[in-house]
Amino acid sequence: EDRLRRLERALPQAPEDRALLCQELLQLRMRSDPLGMARQLQGLTAQHNGLVDAADRHAQYMEINVAGFRKLLKRHEKQIPLKFRSRHMPCLDFHRLVTHTSRQLLDATKQMGGVIADAWQRLSASLATGAPGRAPAGAEAAGQAARLCSQQPPLNEPRCLGPECEMVLRIQRQLKEPMNGQIMQLAASFNGPSPGFLYPKPALPGRAAAGAQQPPFQRVAKGQPLGQDLDRSWHLASTC
Repeated sequence: EDRLRRLERALPQAPEDRALLCQELLQLRMRSDPLGMARQLQGLTAQHNGLVDAADRHAQYMEINVAGFRKLLKRHEKQIPLKFRSRHMPCLDFHRLVTHTSRQLLDATKQMGGVIADAWQRLSASLATGAPGRAPAGAEAAGQAARLCSQQPPLNEPRCLGPECEMVLRIQRQLKEPMNGQIMQLAASFNGPSPGFLYPKPALPGRAAAGAQQPPFQRVAKGQPLGQDLDRSWHLASTC
């Protein structure tokens, strides 16, 4: 930010779009020091892959914990009598494990990977075009940079949130609606909610097509997969 401000003050006329200024600076850096740019991109790629691994572990941790809490609470509500329960049901405290910030972090990681991939492409295109009148030392550095571009390490992409976390985010959005909030308050004061209330099991993406072709209550033979409803996430504020 400080460098951009100093550069804007030094220019005769500051550009209106900072993104265009950053692109021109990137092109200038690629032409003046292609080898240094290639080495820097290699370091950024390694750091990005490490960030992707950490983001994947975080997403897996949330998915496992959300699924575990959902199953435990559903079983607790179904099997434990009302007078022996330690808290009111339904209990949605485990929804705090999943926040919109988690999704934003995953999206930002994916966008960063796209920026690095675009920089690799721009560097390769700049080296392919070449610069007329380049000194022998500059030509040698450009050749080394071209070899580094040909050996570009793969960029890992972060995984998206799993079906359990997506289910929680969808319920959170739906509970913000006024009518659904009233239903939630009514459910909290109800003495005997139905088992599994607000603890729905998310439909697996791979089985959604099969569930759409087969009625949910159709009799099936032994060993044949059961049909699943495509949207079981919300029935009277999410029943299962």
